[in-house]
Amino acid sequence: MPSQEELNSLLEKFASGACTPEEIQKLQIWFNRIGDNPAGELSEVSQQRMLFAFQNNPRFGKKVSVKRFLWPAWQKIAVAASFVGVLLFTSLWLNRNQTSNHRQLVTVKNDITPGENKAILTLADGRKVMLDSVANGQIANESGITVTKTQAGLLAYAGISTPTGSAPNQHVAYNMIETPYGGQYQVVLPDGSRVWLNAASSIRFPAAFTTLERKVEITGEVYFEVAKDAQKPFRVVSNKQTVEVLGTHFNVKGYSNDPSVITTLLEGSVKVTTQNNIHKILTPGQRSILHAGSLSVEKANTEEAVAWKNGYFRFNDEKIESIMRQLSRWYNIEVSYEGPVSYEEFNGRISRARNISQVLKMLEQTKGVHFKITERKVTVMP
Repeated sequence: MPSQEELNSLLEKFASGACTPEEIQKLQIWFNRIGDNPAGELSEVSQQRMLFAFQNNPRFGKKVSVKRFLWPAWQKIAVAASFVGVLLFTSLWLNRNQTSNHRQLVTVKNDITPGENKAILTLADGRKVMLDSVANGQIANESGITVTKTQAGLLAYAGISTPTGSAPNQHVAYNMIETPYGGQYQVVLPDGSRVWLNAASSIRFPAAFTTLERKVEITGEVYFEVAKDAQKPFRVVSNKQTVEVLGTHFNVKGYSNDPSVITTLLEGSVKVTTQNNIHKILTPGQRSILHAGSLSVEKANTEEAVAWKNGYFRFNDEKIESIMRQLSRWYNIEVSYEGPVSYEEFNGRISRARNISQVLKMLEQTKGVHFKITERKVTVMP
């Protein structure tokens, strides 16, 4: 049998119609041998994903019974696994080249377009600048730092090099960038650090880092690529915690309506400290979870953590309420529930550039949840 990576790669090619006859034959051989799969060689999700792909493609010319693939060790989760398989394969199909004439997605009457690059910059003197509508070029000059909106659609701070310290009574000018629901934005901070703000997020920072630390305050979800400076620690203050780094790549998700604050490390090292002085050191590929005052560390799915920054949604065993919170921020919608809330766990990937109907269509393929769109309100139904 193939490795997980080899199977996933071929299934993606198969979904896009790019498989060679030899590769299709290889998939057929694996498919016919799946019942003899040694325990643990392929996950249940991968087996069900292959099954769904072959059941629903006319190139194989036959329907295959799901019962053939239900082994005693995982019969009790077979239905959930098949739902996962449906969603995974559907997400691949939804992300196919839109120029394919025979697989065009259907639009709906009350569709909602995705978010875009937009934010509000509040300068130290209180002036507010709508970054999505202001012209490219220099916006302001504060503390010797020029603030510029670039043609690439990001805000850049540049100017004097920061001194090693400042006088105790020196006034520090602070700026704030806030993204609304349905918005996202990028900024290059005065020290060269790059920051990505997800929807409904904010960052407050000095127009020039003139003290012995680089300290910023955030809300919502923000991804950082921090410029290295061993003499000046970089500190991120968020919902009930502080993250300290010297130079690294990490993501902090701490929305007020999420149950936990999650810090995911991709590169370097960070120290996460809570309000009650509990701290953990993270290494790449780990994440900390601050929940109800307790701080824990576990292995992270880094692809999932930064999917938003890379332009797509990635759901990995995600409950529908968590998914709808993400959609409400990005599409600027109100979410309501009609009937009992589904306990299904959803898996899949889809571009954030798609209209909301296409994301909801992917979720509906599980048969465990349905949706109704009324203006900017989405109702979740069983």
